[in-house]
Amino acid sequence: MYIQNRRESSKFKVCSPLQHLNGLISWKPAIAYFAYTKRCVQIKNKPRLKKFHKIFLPFFMLFIIGACNGQDLIKNSLQDDFSPQEINSLIKIVEFFDDLVVNQTGQNSIDSAYFFYMKNLYFYDSEEDFLNKLFNPKSKIDSFISQLSLKPIFNSLWIYEYGRDYQTKDTVNRILAPNYDGKYYLLYNKIAEQDSIFHEYSTYVQMAGNITPGQFWGFQQLYDKLNFKNELIRLGIAVHYIMIISETELLE
Repeated sequence: MYIQNRRESSKFKVCSPLQHLNGLISWKPAIAYFAYTKRCVQIKNKPRLKKFHKIFLPFFMLFIIGACNGQDLIKNSLQDDFSPQEINSLIKIVEFFDDLVVNQTGQNSIDSAYFFYMKNLYFYDSEEDFLNKLFNPKSKIDSFISQLSLKPIFNSLWIYEYGRDYQTKDTVNRILAPNYDGKYYLLYNKIAEQDSIFHEYSTYVQMAGNITPGQFWGFQQLYDKLNFKNELIRLGIAVHYIMIISETELLE
């Protein structure tokens, strides 16, 4: 049995003690400490491409405008508390996770991709099935974390924490945890201005010291309740999943 190991300490059955009458899993009963762990290209003006330009260029411009609007939301919301370099890194986090959920789900639109990504995690046959789905993109997450660790935003948001075996005292796993002296909670306070559910989320993380068992298993229930078109909301989702997928087993 590991200290701070979500896989061992958060067994979840169909009839969960966290299950409420409304069918949702509450985060509140589980607040014990729970640390776990493109390039721009020029297209020559060939006659055969003129029709393509007329049809698809307007849609491409709408996509670019939408992406810029999302970035403006992050910049305008966070510019008083985060440096320009940190904001650029936060935008990169959203872009990375956007690409990940699109590739995982095969959906073309961002909101549909997030909907099906979280819905797929919410419905599972067994604990093993859930964990297999959750940790499927781990290699990509680890690679991204490695790159992000070189940026100031990494230490602004996170620290590494380690789980130990009760008996041997060996260090057995590593997980990202909120940096209390950094800007993790400040970020979620800003996200909570877009959706108050993230205020509750941040409160329980702060009380527990990390993501709680209830949040680990229950966050997916929000798959049909969040506005996935909002880039700040997607940033909150991305940070959540990056943290829990970051768990690395150091000993078998």
